[in-house]
Amino acid sequence: RTQIDEIITPNILKNGKWDYFVVNFIKKKTKNTKVKFNFIDIGANIGLISKQLINEKIKIDKYHCVEPEKKNFEILKKNLKFSNKALFYNIALTNKKSSYQKIYLSNNNFGDYSLLKKKNSNFSLVKCENINSFFKNISKILKNNKIIYKSDTQGFDEMLILSLEKKYLKKISILILEVSNFNFLEKNKKKFLNLTKYFNIIEDEKGNKLNKIDLSNKINQKKELNLLFAKN
Repeated sequence: RTQIDEIITPNILKNGKWDYFVVNFIKKKTKNTKVKFNFIDIGANIGLISKQLINEKIKIDKYHCVEPEKKNFEILKKNLKFSNKALFYNIALTNKKSSYQKIYLSNNNFGDYSLLKKKNSNFSLVKCENINSFFKNISKILKNNKIIYKSDTQGFDEMLILSLEKKYLKKISILILEVSNFNFLEKNKKKFLNLTKYFNIIEDEKGNKLNKIDLSNKINQKKELNLLFAKN
């Protein structure tokens, strides 16, 4: 199931897949391990990434699917109702303490909903939770399992990962981030580059290997990209 738009729908119809580089990266990095993971899907949208991972039978114990927008959330639940591994959270994660915020909607791309203000955009109110409170609340479910963290929130991804407490960050084995908020990164570039202390593998969505200098150059280019981090 999907909504009809001008971006995601044509891509699915053409390729039968969505952002499959994420799935391939996770498959590659979990292939030779006996460890089970928890997948935290922030900005799960209608569940396309989680559904593809479930179908690939990745060694994931639970899928924590976080989606604030009501229509997407209802489709998300329908798309993943076949799996007892999926848990659903109709909230937006933030780096602050706030109970409700406006989410700004796109008319032609149901994957482009954001808490960042957009001119001439419709909006609705969504329930919010601080990201560290969220991790604390699900910590019993996480048990000793390692975490695969995927974030695609249209501009909040950098703020969320940099506000995550170290005790949770250390549990993340695989990290997938959409990078697009370059105004935020201009002020927080050094802190963002410090993510390289936690992960010794960095790639872009095309599979190009990156080091800390490459990562800095990518940020300086101010072109939206996806970054994939992993620990050996």
